[in-house]
Amino acid sequence: MKYLNMFLSVVLLFSIGNILGMEVSKQQEKKQEISDSDISGLDKKEVLRALYKWAQPQSKIFLFSDDYLTDTEVEQALSKRSIDYIKDRAMKINLHESPLDTRLYNENNGHRTAEWVIANLKAKKTTNSTRK
Repeated sequence: MKYLNMFLSVVLLFSIGNILGMEVSKQQEKKQEISDSDISGLDKKEVLRALYKWAQPQSKIFLFSDDYLTDTEVEQALSKRSIDYIKDRAMKINLHESPLDTRLYNENNGHRTAEWVIANLKAKKTTNSTRK
C-alpha cells in the first residue's frame, strides 16, 4: 500500500508538471504567432494579393481559378472591414489590424500558411531594401 501511494503521488506530480508545461508552451506559441503575423510596414495590397494567391480554392472548378487579383478587386476587398471570401477562396482576415488574427485563414488554407506568406513578404522587402 505504501508503494502504491508513492507511485500515485509521482504520477500526479508528473501529470501536473506536464499540464503546466503545456500551458507555458501554448503561451509561447501564441506569442510567436502574433509576432509572425505582424504586417506593420508591409503594403496591404501586397499582403492581400499574396494571401489570396496561397489560399485554397473552395469550389470544385478550382482548375479554372486564377491566382491574380485586379486592382479593382483589391480596392473593393480593402474597403471592407473584414474579408470573408474573394472569388472562390476563403480569406477570413481583417487587414486593418496588426498583428493579423490568422486562425480562420489558416483553418481554411493550412496550418500557419498566413505566417509563412507574411514571412516571405518580409524577407522579400528586406532583400529589396538592402539592394538599393
